[in-house]
Amino acid sequence: MNNSMPHIEAFNPTEENISRFREIYFMSFPEEERRPWEQMNGFLNGGNGQFKAFAIMDGATLIGFITVWTLQGMNYIEHFAVRHDRRGNGTGQNALRALMEMMPASYVLEVEPKETGDIARRRIGFYSKLGFTPREEFDYLQPPYADGLPEVPLTLMTTGDIEPGNAAKQLWDVVYHKKGVN
Repeated sequence: MNNSMPHIEAFNPTEENISRFREIYFMSFPEEERRPWEQMNGFLNGGNGQFKAFAIMDGATLIGFITVWTLQGMNYIEHFAVRHDRRGNGTGQNALRALMEMMPASYVLEVEPKETGDIARRRIGFYSKLGFTPREEFDYLQPPYADGLPEVPLTLMTTGDIEPGNAAKQLWDVVYHKKGVN
């Protein structure tokens, strides 16, 4: 590790970056909350024009990432993770602020409901400090990423004046390629 400040940049799909991304991705998200790796790898290598990946870098080392979908009237943060040993020192907060400055828009993301435990409550608190509002009045299910996986009850968090029903419809249609919304 060097003494540079971590920063965010467009993801460069080098073999090393793909390997580091994959390691953080699998450690940070349970199976039902991640895309099949072949699909994610395709997106990282430019497989969808609405999908963008950003690397959180410390010098030349990838220590985290943020994946974003550009939707109508909003950006959707699909996956955001920082290596476990680099959490708790402002890296994630600074990266998310930098992203929101680079891509000014309203944002939506999914989190575990606060009733699921302390980690979920801390995560909601983290995003709330950055201007996100939990939309607990809207019952939301994340559709399965692959056959055989369950729908996942989650809470949408938004910035700006995003209407949760519209956000959910766009997520289901564009991101998950499912018809209808819960």
